[in-house]
Amino acid sequence: SHARLGRAHLLADEVRPLRERAERLGGRAVRCLELVRESAALTWDWRLRPVHRDFYEEQLVLTPGGLAVLDLDDAAMSEPALDAANFAAHLRLHALRPGGARGPAAVRRAFLRRYRELDDELDIRLLFLLEAATLLRLADIHASRLGPQAVEGLLGWGERLLLRSV
Repeated sequence: SHARLGRAHLLADEVRPLRERAERLGGRAVRCLELVRESAALTWDWRLRPVHRDFYEEQLVLTPGGLAVLDLDDAAMSEPALDAANFAAHLRLHALRPGGARGPAAVRRAFLRRYRELDDELDIRLLFLLEAATLLRLADIHASRLGPQAVEGLLGWGERLLLRSV
């Protein structure tokens, strides 16, 4: 899109709120935050394009004219990988649901493969960093519903992604 939105959302804006979330969870979340900060401190090519900033499957509606995107109140100029990472992290969250381990994982792989084909400027390491940051956020948001084992699973995925981002 060639739209120009009135605000920008930078990597620092994405990382800043994670401190409180990591402290609330403690343990592995604090280590995950340290890795996010280390990776975020590297030099990244942060493109400014229109992004949703809360993109996941429930923000999409199938209409007779095709897919429509809902809930654009957080939209801003930011790195497009932010939306792809958020979508991929939500698929990991779905994999933790009973019976969900294989379906969402396959969808995530297919989605990221196609996204990489369509965005030849994508830095996959940046996408990994953003997905890990989203997993940390989701671990905190859903901790009471998921339980400690699932939270550890989300944080473990995040740590593995972060080790691939540096």
